[in-house]
Amino acid sequence: MEKQILSVLVENKPGVLFKISGLLRRKRFQIDSLTVGKTADETVAQFTIVILGTLEEAQKTVGMLNRIVDVFSVEILDKDSIVREIVLARLELDSENQRIFLQEAEQKILVQALYQKNKEICVELIDTSQKIEEFLFSIKKANIKILEWIRSGVIAIKK
Repeated sequence: MEKQILSVLVENKPGVLFKISGLLRRKRFQIDSLTVGKTADETVAQFTIVILGTLEEAQKTVGMLNRIVDVFSVEILDKDSIVREIVLARLELDSENQRIFLQEAEQKILVQALYQKNKEICVELIDTSQKIEEFLFSIKKANIKILEWIRSGVIAIKK
């Protein structure tokens, strides 16, 4: 299934998330990611919703979301949009080779060490979802133990 990214501008008030998520749930859309944040205008919030489905399904979703009173606009973002995700991960590094591997990874993906204590290191990863998936897979292959990780969800903006 294809991922479709929707950018939804809404009135920034309580209850809007409930209305939007309820609509998506009732229509049985599979949500891959949903993030909400303020915009430059404090009265407006932006939802970035990633759904799994066809372009036609995404277009139907746009129509349904536009019927919600609190929604100002909905658009399907194209493949040229700037898309990012943030991951915070606590890792356990048992060897110098694993530390070197992590340093070399910084050439491929934005990785920043936030703290280090003994064998444990906490890193922040910022990139596309695909590159983050590839990075997480590669650290598992390098036998780096992932103690804990959390993902932000996708944020996106059109070019």
